[in-house]
Amino acid sequence: MSEATSNVEFAHQVHEQGHHHGPPSDRRAQWVGIAEAVLLSIVAVMTAWSGYQAAKWGALSAKQYSQVSRTTVMSQEKATLAGQDRLYDIVTFDAWVAATTAGNKKLAAFYERRFRPEYDAAFLAEA
Repeated sequence: MSEATSNVEFAHQVHEQGHHHGPPSDRRAQWVGIAEAVLLSIVAVMTAWSGYQAAKWGALSAKQYSQVSRTTVMSQEKATLAGQDRLYDIVTFDAWVAATTAGNKKLAAFYERRFRPEYDAAFLAEA
């Protein structure tokens, strides 16, 4: 039997094979007909099941892709905010160093009050 690429081609090949060997007896023809019907029913059910599974896993995949996208956007947002905090800490500290180096204690105190609480804890630990 040559390889069939669709259910219709397969059914056609099965049907032709049953009728190529001369006139079958009525009883044999009935059994071949029943076998064809059962085989085609099984093929139809398996095809439907395959389509169902493809749709099911496709939907799950789409849902997970959506979750990944949302998580990626959230992580990029957090990375951006962290970078802004770091830049703020650097600029504020640089201004404090410049004021301290210039001997301007009032301006240095002004910048110290502007330190973020997280940075202030590290600053005081080193002082």
